[in-house]
Amino acid sequence: MSNNKLTKLLNFIDNFSKLTVLDLSSNKLTKLPEFLGNFSNLTDLDLANNQLTNLPESIGNLSKLTRLRLRLNQLTSLPESIGTLSKLTYLNLWKNQLTNLPESIGNLSKLTVLDLWGNPLVVPPPEVAFQGVLGIKQYFRQLREEGKDYIYEAKLLIVGEAGAGKTTLAKKIQDLQYQLQPEERSTKGIDVIKWSFSLDNGREFNVNIWDFGKHSGDGVDKATPVT
Repeated sequence: MSNNKLTKLLNFIDNFSKLTVLDLSSNKLTKLPEFLGNFSNLTDLDLANNQLTNLPESIGNLSKLTRLRLRLNQLTSLPESIGTLSKLTYLNLWKNQLTNLPESIGNLSKLTVLDLWGNPLVVPPPEVAFQGVLGIKQYFRQLREEGKDYIYEAKLLIVGEAGAGKTTLAKKIQDLQYQLQPEERSTKGIDVIKWSFSLDNGREFNVNIWDFGKHSGDGVDKATPVT
């Protein structure tokens, strides 16, 4: 069906949904119908040299697709569903208008050829995109991690019966070299012990150890709600 000056696909083509190869190159297609996703047996789809500006989400249903040619179109974006084409080995996007690639493209683990030449890429930048799927995947992972700010702090509550050794436990957590005392001073009220340690990423993790002592009202240990 190539070189036929087609401007759209009519519904009758849905009757050929068992096709394994479909060549629609060198037509005048500007849009693809959602029923394209019904061609679940396709292994090779050629849409090169048309006037497509986007692709339907249903393209992600082409689970057997191994080769997809989209060169010489006017694509400005790709659907996230393209990342579900797990068998895709060849993807040609040469000379389109893509500025951003979907993060899901990093899921195409079997992709060996990815041609992005001639696109005004911004995200990821061209020097990353030309590294292939692994480079793109790493770029988006780093982007996610840099966009997060972690709070390296926690609260540890120690409660129990009077004289059970809560204070000793708290001090031992704080300092592994702490020597156990035969008669540790009982805590009255609440003691907050600061404990810090370094993480593998170089950041400092802070823990506030809340040691609940004897409650002044009735002589038994109680942990009052802390907000």
